[in-house]
Amino acid sequence: LPAGWTFTVTEEQTPNYTQSITVDEEKSPDGTVKLSESGNTIAFVNTCTIAPAETGVSLPGGAGVMLGAGLAALAVLLALGRRRALR
Repeated sequence: LPAGWTFTVTEEQTPNYTQSITVDEEKSPDGTVKLSESGNTIAFVNTCTIAPAETGVSLPGGAGVMLGAGLAALAVLLALGRRRALR
């Protein structure tokens, strides 16, 4: 579009999303954009407002706990294997 033109951007309002338009780092509350001779930077942002799902209990250092439990189980299995081999 040529410089000096004005246009309006509209988006369908959808649940769980917030739409915003920024022209040269300033929000355009009604979606109106006026093009300048030097050019414009226009950003269309759709922000999701849905909170992430809870997936269960999150332990601090959970990977270390799981690794320790795995090593303990391996040690028990090795000990049982040796015990059976000695019989």
